[in-house]
Amino acid sequence: MFKRLVPALTADESNILKSYMKAGNAPIGSIIMELGDRNKDIFFMISGSYEIYQRVDILSSPNALRIASLEGANILGEMNLFLSDSRQATVVATSECKYFKISHDKLEELLEEN
Repeated sequence: MFKRLVPALTADESNILKSYMKAGNAPIGSIIMELGDRNKDIFFMISGSYEIYQRVDILSSPNALRIASLEGANILGEMNLFLSDSRQATVVATSECKYFKISHDKLEELLEEN
């Protein structure tokens, strides 16, 4: 499963990473990540389809602009791991999605222990 997302990991390394993660499901229409959130979770999308939106102001009115439609395996939210800023986009499930996520704290724990 992680081989497609992080091809450099061995099977043992994938299992170690997975032990620090939480599995999740996002039903159609649910928000996976939201613009402005300050959490630093990283999402390893396994299946499903989802759209990424950014906020744009048109004539002083805020609007959502779809910047990508994706499906299947992808990694989302990794930029916030390195930036001290809030989320730059909203991700919405357009079908049922399965994912694993790792929090910033769990990632630090993983790095310290391994």
